[in-house]
Amino acid sequence: MIKRLEGKRGLVTGVMSKLSIAYWIVKALADQGAQVAVGCYTAHATRVAELLSDTAISGIFPFDAAIEGNTEAMMGVVGNHFGQVDFAVHSIANAPEAVLKGRFTDITLADFNRMNQVCVYSLIEMSRGLWPYLHPASTVLAMTFPPGSQ
Repeated sequence: MIKRLEGKRGLVTGVMSKLSIAYWIVKALADQGAQVAVGCYTAHATRVAELLSDTAISGIFPFDAAIEGNTEAMMGVVGNHFGQVDFAVHSIANAPEAVLKGRFTDITLADFNRMNQVCVYSLIEMSRGLWPYLHPASTVLAMTFPPGSQ
């Protein structure tokens, strides 16, 4: 089998379970020969490592997107690990339990701001942190999630 991504190096964030889009992205990239680092929420690092134990990955890089600067700092660690980054996939979503179980109209400003920090601003921090390690052909991909779809 030809491995189309042999020699490519990058990062995928947002793996939580086999139901995560990011999980399947990691599997597909690794199957095609890419060196894949996995960024995940610090508290889930052990579970994510176990989940991907059958996949050739370049390491688990835990971080907390809710802490300003934490995402950007972790990207520097990933960049130093690879030297150069060919791709990055941002697949981070988060919402407080009350928001997930409540009505859309009951979301507070504090919950809205936290969700935006975790789901949106972390993409900016990710891009900023990876910037020194990207090259003109690098790709940064952001997954979107339809929050009102359920």
